[in-house]
Amino acid sequence: MEVCTFPNISEFENSTFSQFQKLSANRTPILTPYSFELVDWESWGDSMGENWILPIPTGILYLATIFTVKKIMMRRKGFDLSGELFLWNAGLGLFSLIGFVRTVPELVVRIWEDGFQNSICVGNQFSAPFAFWIFLFTYSKFVELGDTMFIVLRKKPLLFLQWYHHIVTLTYCWLIVPFFEPVGAYFAVMNYGVHSLMYPYFAVKALGWNAPRWLANIITTAQLLQMWAGFFLNFYSVFLTWRGIPCYRAPLSIYAGFVVYGSFIFVFTLLFREVVSKSRKIPVMKSKSM
Repeated sequence: MEVCTFPNISEFENSTFSQFQKLSANRTPILTPYSFELVDWESWGDSMGENWILPIPTGILYLATIFTVKKIMMRRKGFDLSGELFLWNAGLGLFSLIGFVRTVPELVVRIWEDGFQNSICVGNQFSAPFAFWIFLFTYSKFVELGDTMFIVLRKKPLLFLQWYHHIVTLTYCWLIVPFFEPVGAYFAVMNYGVHSLMYPYFAVKALGWNAPRWLANIITTAQLLQMWAGFFLNFYSVFLTWRGIPCYRAPLSIYAGFVVYGSFIFVFTLLFREVVSKSRKIPVMKSKSM
């Protein structure tokens, strides 16, 4: 198993994903792969790297759309959309649950066999099916932009945290996934896990179910823990390199990781404290942290 040294920024300038194939999906799958999981993931990564700018126009169009619709809806009655919202959340919840089930066994076995440190820093740790679900995880961030449309069409309060999370997470995932860093597996699996709880929760809420407060608290706590875990993993990998331990991380991913997870922790904690101090009731926020 090859250990990759900490790369310089120059090593990633004008690089394509195919140049880093030796770092990725050549591990024996833990679960039996389905035929649809055995895709040309190398070309997927190449396409993402060549179209790295895609999140920028997507984000601009997204913001323009939701704020335009929000302004239009000021003069209209909000739509109910209970049935549509149930199907939307149920679909994303099912997708997240399947993604979690297909990825978490491989991550657990990797930690058990290779150790926690190697699972973060050593390349050649992914199987082809695992790679498939990592890429599908990234593409799903485009779909999740639709969450905000339900908010504005139903004339619900649109919070900064909600649309900020969508844009930042989409951009971060799209830029770093082509490098296929080992630590990225943690980010994806955690997000799959949290969303497999959050989306079904909102699905049944859309049908009028009055969820117990403890369930909302558990999901909100899981969201916040995910942010702290992401920040810790990013810091820990950098700490290892400071100690002279080889760790495969792209500088772009490191810098962006601190900004993304740091800002998520800051913004979400402010909202968390504000809501708790006012009502002593912790709502579940539809936050799309990575």
